[in-house]
Amino acid sequence: MSPTDPPPEPIPPLAPLRLLLVDDDEVDRMAVRRALRGSGTPFELTEREDAMSGLEALLSGRYDCVLLDFQMPGKDGMGVLREVRIRGVATPVIMLTGQGDEQTAVELMKAGASDYLSKATLEGERLMQSVQQAVRLQRAEEQARVATAALQQRIELEAQLIAIVSHDLRNPLHAIGVCATTLEKTTSLDERQKKVVQRIVNSSARANRLIRDLLDFTQVRLGTGIPVTMREHDVHGLVRQVVEDVALAHPGRRVEVQVRGERLARVDPDRLAQVVQNLVNNAFQHSPPDSSILVLCEGMPDAVRITVQNQNLHGPISEQDLPHLFEPLRRGDGAGGGAGTGSVGLGLFIARSIVTGHGGTLQAVSNAAQGTQFIAHLPRPATSDGDAPAF
Repeated sequence: MSPTDPPPEPIPPLAPLRLLLVDDDEVDRMAVRRALRGSGTPFELTEREDAMSGLEALLSGRYDCVLLDFQMPGKDGMGVLREVRIRGVATPVIMLTGQGDEQTAVELMKAGASDYLSKATLEGERLMQSVQQAVRLQRAEEQARVATAALQQRIELEAQLIAIVSHDLRNPLHAIGVCATTLEKTTSLDERQKKVVQRIVNSSARANRLIRDLLDFTQVRLGTGIPVTMREHDVHGLVRQVVEDVALAHPGRRVEVQVRGERLARVDPDRLAQVVQNLVNNAFQHSPPDSSILVLCEGMPDAVRITVQNQNLHGPISEQDLPHLFEPLRRGDGAGGGAGTGSVGLGLFIARSIVTGHGGTLQAVSNAAQGTQFIAHLPRPATSDGDAPAF
């Protein structure tokens, strides 16, 4: 729950309780009435003498709790309880019985009873305690269901809004990028004009990356995940190309690419390029300007491992902060997306989601000696025939 969200509505007071008593024995009903009056808690009691009329009353009325006799002619208490639950009625049911065996109690609780009390030991305080506990639990569960449904609706609306806005922003941004790229190729521009056009191109590309991140985040938040389409690809060449492209936006920075082992692997090349891009950008943002970055791609018999290593701008990331690096919308020294970087704090979250979509893992380690390492481990699929479905 957000700090700005209103507090949940308090559970209303329990008294006076609206109770339904279903029992075919008048003596037993008198004992229940006597026990309830002895509890000292206000209540309104409706009585029914057989299972069918009790079921009709429960389905047509509004009760806080039902006191149901286990042994009745025709449909017994267990039958009534099961039918009530099948019909989706959540009213708490406390079963009253002359039997006291444990197996019966277990079956009743499995069928949806809130409690199981023996008539032989029935007394007011214990009975009302059971009723109040059942009512409080049911109201708390209902409140939780309402809050969960409202939260889910809010998440879906927010996600739809992000998706619509992001989609609509792509068209004008694409036009800006195309026009700026066309201008960039014009030979009549002076040096100052070239710099202005280059800034437009870079800003357009950065805005497109932010929109892509928001769309990916929306998919993950809605539970659909980021789809991946697997095919055999040269991962060594992919990593080299992505690093080269990212490095163009960081002139003067040093980055080294090393490749080892098998170069071919079944991956989604576009999504894997996104992972490498996010990790390398993160490394640039959180390392000293005069330090170098190492990108290592290893093709092993059972997996592909990609490691991005950089020196720490503010020292090693603490053990407490490491588990939180991949949380969405997290910005700061250790989490990726610091102020002024053009990030909304989704890069590492999306990178991990894509790696997970490949059936792999993305983890971070950090220490003073080696700096910070992000290690993506992508297992090789058992088969290489045909396109693999999205994970």
